Amino acid sequence: GNLVYGTTKQITSHGMTCGEIIQKDTSASFEQLETDLVSTSDYLNSLESTGEAYKQWSSYIFDLTDGPTVNVFHTTCQDFNDNSVSEYKIIGGTDSQTIIVNIEGTTGCGLRNGGYQFENNFPERHVIWNFPQATSINMAAVRGTVLAPHADISFPYGVIEGQIVGKSFSGAGQINYKIFNGCIPQDDTVDKWA
Repeated sequence: GNLVYGTTKQITSHGMTCGEIIQKDTSASFEQLETDLVSTSDYLNSLESTGEAYKQWSSYIFDLTDGPTVNVFHTTCQDFNDNSVSEYKIIGGTDSQTIIVNIEGTTGCGLRNGGYQFENNFPERHVIWNFPQATSINMAAVRGTVLAPHADISFPYGVIEGQIVGKSFSGAGQINYKIFNGCIPQDDTVDKWA
């Protein structure tokens, strides 16, 4: 696919095998897209928790056992990016479920270079890591979609199996594009670009 940017770009290298680098695609309104993504992020953050995310030893666990079709968790940047966490783990669940993890806070946010253990081959295409308030995020490895419309994202190394939405992006991390195709509860007041 194409890489589309707004007003400025600084690309030192890329591994695109097809597609072009295009400045401000005239078929898309970046201002409207930004508004819609901020609204989507805020809407996802307004959803009530359906389960509890918790730390156990060095794992941050999301338990989907007997969970609904759409599982919503709330945590903070401070808890989620704790130095003692070395693994993000989804237990239970089926490939028909979706996980929305709302991670609140403006600073100290990130997805550490930890492991990801998704039981039952849970698809990363059904996971959204939503940072509705973050102004900066550091990450090194991700499975799923990162939605952080206010954040400057630093991704110096590592691999993402998913997609990234942020205010800006820097780094040499590898992105293996896997579009989100889980379920999002409907909110008729915003368009869904995620």
